[in-house]
Amino acid sequence: MKKFISILVFMLFSTALGHSQFYNTTPRGSSGSGDMWGTIIVIIIVVAFVFLVCRELMCWYYKINKIIELMEEQNNILRRQIGISSNDVIPSSDHVPYDWLCKKCNSINQGVALFCHNCGEKNDKLV
Repeated sequence: MKKFISILVFMLFSTALGHSQFYNTTPRGSSGSGDMWGTIIVIIIVVAFVFLVCRELMCWYYKINKIIELMEEQNNILRRQIGISSNDVIPSSDHVPYDWLCKKCNSINQGVALFCHNCGEKNDKLV
C-alpha cells in the first residue's frame, strides 16, 4: 500500500513538473509560478483524497472499525457488570496497597492523606 501511494505521488509530481516545464504557455519574462502552485495544490488534494480512500479500504479489509466497536461494547458491558458508569475512574493496579479510594469521587489517594486530593472528602478509614 505504501509503495502504491509513493508511486502515485511520484507520478503526479513528475506530471506536474513536466507540465510546468514543457507546456508552459506564459510569455518570456513573466512568471508562471502561480500555475505551478495551483497544480501542486491540486496534486496535494488528490493525494489526500487517495490516502483517505485507501485508509478506509484498509480499515474495512482488516475490519478495524468493527473491532473497535466490539471492544467499546465489551468495555460497556463489563462496566455495567461491576457497577461502574462510563464516567467513573477505574482504580488501576499500580497503586500502593495502603492507598485508599475516595467513596465520593472514586479517586485514588495516598495512604498518608487525610483528605481526598480531588474532592476534599475525609478519609473514613482513619482510626
